[in-house]
This record gives sequence, C-alpha cells and structure tokens, in this order.
Amino acid sequence: MDKYGTSGVAAWFDILMTTCFAVGGISLGVRFALLNAALRASALRMGAWDGFLQAGCARASFGIYLGHVLGLNSWDIVAHPFSGYFVRFPH
Repeated sequence: MDKYGTSGVAAWFDILMTTCFAVGGISLGVRFALLNAALRASALRMGAWDGFLQAGCARASFGIYLGHVLGLNSWDIVAHPFSGYFVRFPH
C-alpha cells in the first residue's frame, strides 16, 4: 500500500477524475460569467421585472430554508401553519 492508500488504482483514473472536475469547474465559471454579463446587459431594460425576480428569489430561498434547515415539506406549512415556529423554537 502506498502513501495515499490507493494501491490497485491506476494513475490514469486519478488524472481523468481531476481533469473532469477541472473541466466542470471551468465550464461552470464560464456559464456564470455569461449569465452575469447577460443580467447586467438586461438590467437597463428590466424595469419592474427586477423587483418581481428578486421577490421570486426570496420566496425560493425561504422555501429552501424551510425544507433543508427546518426539515419541513411543502404540505407542513398548509397542514400545520405554526409548526415552523415550534420546530425552530421547541421550548
């Protein structure tokens, strides 16, 4: 067994995996840069839609918080409207 515990694993697999992660990271970076440029270019024409998009992002963020942090699903807020308070502050 070698220093990193990878005996039996070919070096080409490590190179391939590292290359895949690097290409994925670069492609995500390019995609986000293009999205940022498109949003900046369209910001002058957005007008009232900007507030609508920000409100939608805020609602989506709050939904993710309810689901992942508090462990609520989409029907808990309908079936038990105050359960989010009791989950967060149990006493």
